[in-house]
Amino acid sequence: MRFTALVDEHDFERKVNHVRKFLEKGHRVEARILQSRSPAEDVIDLALRIIAEVRDLAKPEYLEESIREFRAAFVAPKSLKRANKAPPDELRLRLWPCSPEQAAAFTLPAHILGPRRRRGPRIAGIDDENEDPDAWKYNRKPRDRNAGGFKRNPLLQHTADGRGGGDDEGL
Repeated sequence: MRFTALVDEHDFERKVNHVRKFLEKGHRVEARILQSRSPAEDVIDLALRIIAEVRDLAKPEYLEESIREFRAAFVAPKSLKRANKAPPDELRLRLWPCSPEQAAAFTLPAHILGPRRRRGPRIAGIDDENEDPDAWKYNRKPRDRNAGGFKRNPLLQHTADGRGGGDDEGL
């Protein structure tokens, strides 16, 4: 099954339903996620989302190797890409049908998840089913308003306080 990283929600659901039907019949499935013009992280996010959708029926095979190949293709020089000597810019996700016990025992490696997709003990996009819609407001880090960002000009601050700083004081 072929996906692009910019797949529409309806197309994604339809393709995942086809993948589920194949897995229910006991067939192995290979999902190829094409990068096109999207960032490489979006391809990995889509692969993790596919894994999350079918995690009750299947587990991925050679996931770390596939991601390693994809990252090597992403950083390959353009000279190799033009000569067709670089690996293709796609992620091959191989899914094996398995029992529910085997699927429940599978855990994603932490180095694949990375800091972008991890929210504390939960994984973004995978463990979101019981999340409060306003959780993003409570989970963000408080920002120090004085550190970084826009700072007032001290000359303007003095004039606003009425302590001088302008040229028309003596008039």
